[in-house]
Amino acid sequence: MSKTPATNPLYKQDENNDNSTINTNASHLGGAAAKGAAAGLIRSTGDAVSKVASCAKKIDEEHHLVEKTKNATIGDIKAAKALDEKHGIPDKTKKAAADVSVAANEFDKKHHLLDKTKKAAHDTGVALKNIDDKYHVVDNTKNATIGV
Repeated sequence: MSKTPATNPLYKQDENNDNSTINTNASHLGGAAAKGAAAGLIRSTGDAVSKVASCAKKIDEEHHLVEKTKNATIGDIKAAKALDEKHGIPDKTKKAAADVSVAANEFDKKHHLLDKTKKAAHDTGVALKNIDDKYHVVDNTKNATIGV
């Protein structure tokens, strides 16, 4: 049974009443477990998450990691675009794929590979059916597995 943040005792409204946050004080839930070790575990987990977030924020403020990562990503994208423009990689890739397709079609026309493959698959199916008709492999297999 899912409760909305308004009715769920694990949620509380912040001072501005615009965002729900998880209530780390679970002692109001009642019961020895909620008031004892579970409540302490919930508070400790919340405190640890808060400390990690604070440390991450301080590290970012000191070293500007988010800004540096963003700038590096933008630089990588620009370099990739410049490489594409200089060497025409997308166009060359499209042409190579088209050339492979044409070559495969020409090979198939010359050697009838697709037709031979279809015939071999058909002939294999017919041979398997003939074996089954003669030896009843499918029925014997079903009967053997039913007894298991």
